[in-house]
Amino acid sequence: MAFASSIQIGQIPIGCQLCDGGHKIQWKCFDCNLLICERCRDGVHLRIAKDHRIRNIKDVDEDERYPEAITFSDNKCEEHKGNACCLFCKTCKKLICPICIAKVHNGHQLIEEGEYNCKRETLKAKQKCAENNLSDLLNTEVRLKQIKKDEKAKYTKTRQEIIDQKNIVQRTFDQLIDEIDRDWKEINKNIEQEQIMVKQRQKRAHLEKNTFKALIDSKDFAMFFDEFDHLNISVEPIALSVHHTFNSVPKYCPGSINASLIGTLEKIPGKSQQSKIWLEV
Repeated sequence: MAFASSIQIGQIPIGCQLCDGGHKIQWKCFDCNLLICERCRDGVHLRIAKDHRIRNIKDVDEDERYPEAITFSDNKCEEHKGNACCLFCKTCKKLICPICIAKVHNGHQLIEEGEYNCKRETLKAKQKCAENNLSDLLNTEVRLKQIKKDEKAKYTKTRQEIIDQKNIVQRTFDQLIDEIDRDWKEINKNIEQEQIMVKQRQKRAHLEKNTFKALIDSKDFAMFFDEFDHLNISVEPIALSVHHTFNSVPKYCPGSINASLIGTLEKIPGKSQQSKIWLEV
């Protein structure tokens, strides 16, 4: 039976190439190079490749149905020179002619030319799907590069905005520090000037104290009266500056550091970049 059917050129495989369920072929997809049944066209193929060109098998010429089909008869038998091959013996893994079938390969697992070409078309369809997957993956790679570029630009911009805000706050603190430094410098200057004056008055008071003590302890009455009249000193209490007469260092009143001053990072929902890719085996 296999031999009889194998010699018919252009035999049409009867099984759907998509579901492998033996359903009758009714449609051909020219983009996938796939022969499919009614159920697979509506339930499977249209879902994954709705823009492909599909025609009813009745409207397709024989050459269009099986392009580039391989013909076993183009190969000559190795054992019987001049005889065209008609089947492939899967048991012996070789092409064979009609004589081979009768002599050697009777009962072997034989594969017809139509089945071979059907499997080739199945592989072509899978190759086409793989090419489509590769194209989708390449497009996805390009999109990912663009997304990365856009997000990096946003990151750089946002980071700089945070740094700018930080610098504004830092300048405010720096201004407060400069202000209190100026206040302290002025207050310290006034205190040091007062300290110098007090030292000078201490020296004078110390001298007066020793002079008065010497006169008090002297037994030379003539010198006592001469020096007393000569000095003619009126010792008055010295009015000294005290702490509350100076300007005081300002007190720092820290403000509230919150999100309204510093700012926050607000999450922005990303757009879905998922690509639907079917990897067929």
